[in-house]
Amino acid sequence: MSIDAAKHDGRVADFAEEFSIPYPLWRDPESASLQVLRGDGLPVSVLVDRRGKLRWKHGGLLDVKAPEFVAALERALAETP
Repeated sequence: MSIDAAKHDGRVADFAEEFSIPYPLWRDPESASLQVLRGDGLPVSVLVDRRGKLRWKHGGLLDVKAPEFVAALERALAETP
């Protein structure tokens, strides 16, 4: 999800195309999602399950190899849809 100003729409689209992003990209230029996802600032990374429930949140830069993130992702992927 991109919550930056609308003037960056082209950059977001270029990034998605360059890296062949296979999932939808959402825009939130008003930053409404930070309140809904209880984000305390930027950057914030969230893991939302298949039902739309917030399962994990991390404020600050995310190391995708961090054990707590890997464990949360594995738990979410193991759940039945």
